[in-house]
Amino acid sequence: MHMEDQWPVDAVVHLEALKLLSDVADYLGRLPANPMTHSMKRKIEEHLHRPGANAHRARIEQAAIDQQWRNRLQTGECFTGSYRFTPVGLPVLECLVVGAQVHLRSPALSHSPVEDADQMAVSFVRELAVDGIDIQLTQINESTRRFVAKEWPHHRHQFNAQGVLGQ
Repeated sequence: MHMEDQWPVDAVVHLEALKLLSDVADYLGRLPANPMTHSMKRKIEEHLHRPGANAHRARIEQAAIDQQWRNRLQTGECFTGSYRFTPVGLPVLECLVVGAQVHLRSPALSHSPVEDADQMAVSFVRELAVDGIDIQLTQINESTRRFVAKEWPHHRHQFNAQGVLGQ
């Protein structure tokens, strides 16, 4: 079951509402002392800090990341590509472009014995330093979206409230 099935409200909107409540509580705390203001501030803080609130907030944050990741994939803002393959078919370098952010990884290096990986890394860095590398990117489409979503775990790709990728 997807998180959005449990919470039909857009998770990003929900997070923004929680942030707004927190800001309101902070604002009320800066106002001159007044029983009504103090009471409202206390109610908001109790709501934000009720038992289970942190776990709930974490689930909403993950749902927001999931939604943004799927939205980026579905709107065609993602590209992927590979550079050179080992004899067993592992890419020496893979890249994922989401919006204006590039993520690189090396399945070949991560699955090789240390000695081979060291030699491969030195060779790759020399080539990078001397000639640079070119990677042909392919736009992620409906048929490749599920594969990419599975192969590139979205929890690594954190989006802020504006939908910009960050770490």
